[in-house]
Amino acid sequence: QADSLAISSTVSRERLWQAQTPQVFAIKPLIAAINKMGVAHPGLTDEASAMEFAGYQPRLVMGSYKNIKVTFPEDIELVSYYLNEEINHS
Repeated sequence: QADSLAISSTVSRERLWQAQTPQVFAIKPLIAAINKMGVAHPGLTDEASAMEFAGYQPRLVMGSYKNIKVTFPEDIELVSYYLNEEINHS
């Protein structure tokens, strides 16, 4: 339905953060958190969601726009560009 794709409102970006990968957690607490939440739990969206569910408060750290996730074939082009940029400027 086209209406479900319509914007209902714009939220303030003042307190929003963009989550990036990789997310880093100690392996034993992470596995315990995922097992506690359950791999089929609809709220399990990433490692941070499992850790939050288990009572942890993941810390935010500054990232980089160059830290992209390679998901689609066209992402390789961007990765190649960034790698060439780093090589040419070092």
